[in-house]
Amino acid sequence: MRDAKASKNGWRKASASDVNFLRIETKKIGRPDGTTKILERVRHDGAAVIVPITASGEVIMLRQYRPAVDAWLYELPAGTIEKGEKPVDCGARELKEETGFSANEVKEIFSSYSSPGWSTEKHYFILARGLTKGKQRLDADEKIGGEQFTTRHLQEMINDGRIVDGKTIQGICFYLQNRSRL
Repeated sequence: MRDAKASKNGWRKASASDVNFLRIETKKIGRPDGTTKILERVRHDGAAVIVPITASGEVIMLRQYRPAVDAWLYELPAGTIEKGEKPVDCGARELKEETGFSANEVKEIFSSYSSPGWSTEKHYFILARGLTKGKQRLDADEKIGGEQFTTRHLQEMINDGRIVDGKTIQGICFYLQNRSRL
């Protein structure tokens, strides 16, 4: 990375060459009044977000440190889709890596864009059932602990602000609203 002055909290402005899995793109567009504008977007290959349901109906959640916000967050397991990988395959891989569980059933239940105003990232929500416990295989930079919660407890955690991750709230709420048909 090039030398750049860091802010008080240690973050610095990055150039496109500093970025690993994101690509910054620009496009000139015409406006209705005849002027033009340059738009920027972040290109991202998408992510699988796993909703892992135990035989007793509990949801496996992660407690994960996120340096970008300098906080420990409750989250559903998730990860970036690798080139050529299907979202359900990514979901099964990330479930195993982050929780140690493997699933007999993985299926996509819905998808949504995370921030379509500036990013192409799409979240593919994957339901995982028929879970078997194994060993976590975390990346070297991951700090993750797993816990199981009842759906009632998760609703309380969303309502009282203990769960603040958007994709997690979206995945849990979709599951709670549609679980009888899934």
